[in-house]
Amino acid sequence: MLQQMGHKAPGASLLVRGEVPIGAGLSSSAAIEVASALALISLNGAKLSLPEVAKLCQRTENVFIGARVGIMDQFISCLGKAGHALLLDCRSLEFKLIPVPDGVRLVICNTMVKHEHSSGAYNRRREECDEGVKI
Repeated sequence: MLQQMGHKAPGASLLVRGEVPIGAGLSSSAAIEVASALALISLNGAKLSLPEVAKLCQRTENVFIGARVGIMDQFISCLGKAGHALLLDCRSLEFKLIPVPDGVRLVICNTMVKHEHSSGAYNRRREECDEGVKI
């Protein structure tokens, strides 16, 4: 996708390590896409804003992987900030970081339910939602 945007895409040997369970619904694919994109961009000297990186990663997942995902996961992977929530308008990509009050605690549980965005069920649900919006 970098090449399609007119940027050099040099070969690279990357090591990926993380603690986010793959397929657990915690944006693991977006996190890997963003980290890989930022690494490759740093090698070729391209100048992309973080919202542009998010759009590049979404396009990569849509076109290369075949998963019709939205922009939310890539956007939070690019622009998230500790101690803040991200208010994002997915249509305009206007966003605002909002501090999470000190007394608020978020609990994230791994239900061990696995999912795959590129499977037919996810893409079919996206088609159904698009159809509903048209109606």
